[in-house]
Amino acid sequence: MKIGRKRDGDKGTLIMIHGNSSSSAIFEPVFEEHTLLVEKVTVGLPGHAKTPWPPHSFQGLVQDLVQLFHQCTGPVFVLGHSLGGHIAIELLSKKVPLAGLILCGTPPLTKPYNFEAGFLPVAETQTYFTVHPTVDAIAVLAQKITLDPIVRQQIIKDFNQTDPLFRAALLTSFETGFWSDQFALFTKADCPRLLIVGEQDLLVNPAYIEQVCAQAGENCNLVNIDEGGHFLPLENPTAFTKELTRFISENL
Repeated sequence: MKIGRKRDGDKGTLIMIHGNSSSSAIFEPVFEEHTLLVEKVTVGLPGHAKTPWPPHSFQGLVQDLVQLFHQCTGPVFVLGHSLGGHIAIELLSKKVPLAGLILCGTPPLTKPYNFEAGFLPVAETQTYFTVHPTVDAIAVLAQKITLDPIVRQQIIKDFNQTDPLFRAALLTSFETGFWSDQFALFTKADCPRLLIVGEQDLLVNPAYIEQVCAQAGENCNLVNIDEGGHFLPLENPTAFTKELTRFISENL
């Protein structure tokens, strides 16, 4: 894992995990937010940003994150975007005492995996599960899921810098049943939780996210943010960092 750190305060730590075929660039607005008085730690997943996917497993990746957690100081919050959110939820299965869990663009799935409930039926998103997508397929996906031309460029860049072996390993992880019942883990968790949804997100089913939040009880909040989709931290950084900062401040 490639770790980035920036300390704007000593009140705790925020670990940020990006998604499939993405990069820590999605958290740049959060990384540069000086009013968030914690140490910010970005996790660059193996196989991304021109790094190779090693002879590794998702089990090993989660264990690496557990070790990272124990190296952090103060209350530790974890923010996961898209697949990064699914990885973050797995920390709950390791009994890691999180101060708070924030998910953006991540529907906690049941097991057997209820993809059809958590995600919207958008054909272009199958590119995320294609080991060797074509240049045209990546461009069409970027065009479909965001209206922001700069974000489109970032999506294409990150895809091109991702090792195809990562997507192959991701497919294997679903086929072999690696992922837990994340719906149960998330809804029964003791820590404060925040679900952030971009109202123009074409990947995640908003009705399902509402069901998850309702089942999770009073220690879970749902925030819908306009003028943003699946890549909300980049598409509407002001609104996203405001809600993130508020949640962390209230739970320090």
